[in-house]
Amino acid sequence: VAREWFICSSLFLLLFGLLHFVAFIASAVLAGVGYEYWDGKAMSEDIPINYERMRDLICTAENTLYSYRNAVIAECDGRIAACMISYSGDNYLEYRENVSTAMGWDSVPEEFGTEVEPGEYYLDTLAAHPDFRGRGIGAGLLKKTAENHKCENPCLIVETGHDKVIELYESLGFCKTDIHVSLFGTDYMKMYYRPDGLK
Repeated sequence: VAREWFICSSLFLLLFGLLHFVAFIASAVLAGVGYEYWDGKAMSEDIPINYERMRDLICTAENTLYSYRNAVIAECDGRIAACMISYSGDNYLEYRENVSTAMGWDSVPEEFGTEVEPGEYYLDTLAAHPDFRGRGIGAGLLKKTAENHKCENPCLIVETGHDKVIELYESLGFCKTDIHVSLFGTDYMKMYYRPDGLK
């Protein structure tokens, strides 16, 4: 499925759930955890996650958190610009276990925490290709995804103390909460998409 969408006076094509974008999706997942791997080469040193395993076993599967089925790709002028990965919390524990198995772990590491609950729609990973950063594409894709799922209780988490990021999310319609999640020893605050205020 494809839909046209305008942002920053540019026309973007939104592409949903297409298998042939798994290489970009895997790069987006790595970027979401702070490791840059774009266009087939590592831009960060010592990436602890195997890119090929992420691409071939996790992003190509249909029942993992980072499945191509959970990805929306923004394309501009024939180039992939950004990726948003999001999913229902109803399958979170099963899909998280599938990621753990694909990574070759005996069990889900305790550090994973629980980012989303049943009845919520989780906006997990957002990444723009380095050539398209700073244009508002990511913010627009995040807002568009939240708006498309506004009846499903969309939420995300943000690292506590990242005030500029929190302000950006608030400007897009997300509201702060007192709900905190610990992942890999870092405290995150949950924010819900409520363009009319938290209810």
